[in-house]
Order: sequence, then structure tokens, then C-alpha cells
Amino acid sequence: MKAEAHAKERAEYGAALLRNLSIRLTQEFGKGFTETNLKYFRQFYLAFPARSESRIGHTLCDQLTWSSTTTSSSASCSLI
Repeated sequence: MKAEAHAKERAEYGAALLRNLSIRLTQEFGKGFTETNLKYFRQFYLAFPARSESRIGHTLCDQLTWSSTTTSSSASCSLI
């Protein structure tokens, strides 16, 4: 019973934290910071943890060298 009560308190705390964070981020930065989106951000972060030797690039083109783009005629980088 005690563990269940503790789990419920943690869930309530987490929900309130997300709700407040959503409000604050939306006020400061505008649209896009709904509670649902914050949950998606967290899932993405957990699925693709940052490593010191790698980073998320703007596009695949950022990660290609000049020689790899000129030697491969099928390599195409577009903004689509």
C-alpha cells in the first residue's frame, strides 16, 4: 500500500511538472511545447542519447565529406 501511494504521488508530481513546464516554455518561446510534445521530446532523447563523439546534424549533407558527395552521383541533398 505504501509503495502504491508513493507511485501515485510521483505520477502526480510528474504530471504537474510537465504541465508547468509546458506553460513556461510556451510563454517564453511560443507554440510547440504542449505536454504531449514534451513527452515526445523525452522519448526522442532517451532513444537517441547524445554521445561526445557524435551529434545530431542539421542534415545528412552536414555529415558527408566533399569527396563522398562528388564521387557518388546518387547522393542528393535537398531541402525537401
